[in-house]
Amino acid sequence: MEREPLIIALNFTERDKALYTVDMLRPFVKRFKIGLPLFVKYGYSIIKDIQKYDTNIFLDLKLHDIPSVVSQTIENINDLDIEFLTIHLQGGKDLAKAAMKSTSTIKLLGVTILTSIKESEFKSIYGISLNESVIKLASVAAYTGLYGVVCSGLESQEIKKHFPKLKTIVPGIRLKDNKDDQNRVLSPCDALKRKADFLVVGRDITHYENITERIKLYLEEIKQCGYI
Repeated sequence: MEREPLIIALNFTERDKALYTVDMLRPFVKRFKIGLPLFVKYGYSIIKDIQKYDTNIFLDLKLHDIPSVVSQTIENINDLDIEFLTIHLQGGKDLAKAAMKSTSTIKLLGVTILTSIKESEFKSIYGISLNESVIKLASVAAYTGLYGVVCSGLESQEIKKHFPKLKTIVPGIRLKDNKDDQNRVLSPCDALKRKADFLVVGRDITHYENITERIKLYLEEIKQCGYI
């Protein structure tokens, strides 16, 4: 179990807001997630700006294309000195294998099913249970040697049962009944009890007026669960 499980998602489109948030929260956490909106707007420069604060970067691009395109993309990212990068497991084993061959330094994470998708919606599209699909997708990550998977905390324990070596990175974490656009959500303690290795939190910390007091509440709950 990683002793610093909290990852802060920088859900902004403005550089100043992102850097202010990193500046305020870096005394408490070291990992920050950059998603598509921030990366598309500022590119490599936003990564380098945030790294100046002595941070670990989780670049959440959810790469999903033919294997050669994913491979070329990762080769161009290798020099950025990031910790995590996401690919979509729905791209299959060939995509995952190509991604693994393209880097020796980045820890690759496979996205299973987005936590914004409801079970009922998933069944209406694919005709099978969401949980069954998550396990099958996690098997792709385990087979190809990925570092871990991005999944709901509701599925983390089941994934660990089948694939104990896979790290589970869990978004959709909330202290209160504040789902935003997530549907499969858990509290920090509940997610950790279900074997989550990392907890990704964005707006439930970053969009509060006093973000330092808010993150202290998260860290206190995590501490009470015995994980830091």
